[in-house]
Amino acid sequence: MSGLLLNLHMASNNDRQDFLSKHGRTARVFYNNIVYVAMTLLGALVLASLNAEVGDDDPRVARYEVCALEGSTNNASACPKINDDQEYQLLQLFNISVSIVVINILCFIWSVATHWGYGIETHFMLQWALSAVNLGLLSGVVGWYNASEGLTEEANLENNIYFVDFNPYAVAIVGVVAGVLDLVLFNALKLGVFKSRCDAGPMPQ
Repeated sequence: MSGLLLNLHMASNNDRQDFLSKHGRTARVFYNNIVYVAMTLLGALVLASLNAEVGDDDPRVARYEVCALEGSTNNASACPKINDDQEYQLLQLFNISVSIVVINILCFIWSVATHWGYGIETHFMLQWALSAVNLGLLSGVVGWYNASEGLTEEANLENNIYFVDFNPYAVAIVGVVAGVLDLVLFNALKLGVFKSRCDAGPMPQ
């Protein structure tokens, strides 16, 4: 019985290695596509929260231009007035979230092109750096949110206009976790398990 289990385990390992040898590069390209789409969506959610329009004036203004992230205690204070420091904080959040969306859209377009071999070696070589950029930007978003000490107070989360539809702070934290997994876990697997089977060069025989 133990011999049968050992043979099944070895056969499973051989099948997995054969799959990586034949399809590792393609699988890595699809993985990159998924990462860039996910990061684009996360950045877009933060951006949508900041850039949603408020007020009855025409033209209407974006939330990040007039509403603070903290200070709401009831429905009447859903859009607390911002001071100079909060205005700068929100501008940084807006700029970083725009950068996340733009960078990942461009990376996705590049990644799609690598399906046909265009720039695939350079893309794979820079993959860790692109992952580090995403992690750095998303960490920056979380950091700037944390500049609001009263951000996560219960009354603020229940009443502040930024948290009406979803929690953009939680979205940013999810992005940081995903960024860590992408940068650390993928590269650990690449070095220790996948090795050259996922490289851009000729596939191992």
